[in-house]
Amino acid sequence: MESIVCPVCGFIAETTDASRLRTVWADHLLGGCGDDVAAITTAMESCIEQRQELWRSGTTAEVPGLTVTIDLLWEALRYARLAEPPAAAA
Repeated sequence: MESIVCPVCGFIAETTDASRLRTVWADHLLGGCGDDVAAITTAMESCIEQRQELWRSGTTAEVPGLTVTIDLLWEALRYARLAEPPAAAA
């Protein structure tokens, strides 16, 4: 069983097919917590900081996984912003 924890809400996506793990988690983001722009942004900033710390420490084994997570969060953020109502003109 392969799993990934959503950095936004803690949801654990699980599947027996590792190649589908990213799809399962992306579906969760788009249909679950993916409409909270602030939460997505906070989670993305946290992942970026973790990745930078791993690079600085020389422990790079987890960097590819964090990069995938950051990419998914960027995509979720893009969709969340598209779903926001336009700002009223001042």
